Amino acid sequence: ETNGSCPASKDTVSITYLETPSTNAGTAPAEVCGKSVQLNAIPSLGSGVWTGNGPGAITFSTPLSAGTSAQVSAFGKYTFYRTETNTGPNGVSCSDIDSLSVEFFSQPDANAGLDQTVCGASVLLNGKQSVMGSSILWTHIGNTASFNDATIAGATANTNVYGSNQYVITESVAGGTCIDRDTVMIFHVQQP
Repeated sequence: ETNGSCPASKDTVSITYLETPSTNAGTAPAEVCGKSVQLNAIPSLGSGVWTGNGPGAITFSTPLSAGTSAQVSAFGKYTFYRTETNTGPNGVSCSDIDSLSVEFFSQPDANAGLDQTVCGASVLLNGKQSVMGSSILWTHIGNTASFNDATIAGATANTNVYGSNQYVITESVAGGTCIDRDTVMIFHVQQP
């Protein structure tokens, strides 16, 4: 372009186009028994970092790696975020984020009570519920006993087999995600 007696001028602009990462946080179980979970993102490009939030503190073994384990300080539901950033030569960057949620539950510690000897075919079982809100289920090895309510820790059992009987308490949390069993031996003596 000319402007009267001035010489022509021109300028050059350099534009760098950066590809935006396509972050994929991967998959993890929706429910976990305990306070630790393995996270495995599927990396796209650039650098990545794990962060998260929930009812307690989170510690990542290697937060900059796609694969890391996350340790939480309290039970409950957490959301984990994987952020990937592609940074250009001039410091400008493009980022993408993906998330997944995991709920952590306490591992039950089933307790069927102490072994005992009883007179008769009936016994009050002294099981203990270790996690509030957990599910209880009593069973009898050999299936020769009935229960007044097999879903409570202090169930009454009736058997038609005298002598040694084994009763099993199963305690579960989160629909069976976390489960534990304990067995008690009851010796039933037939009354004269």
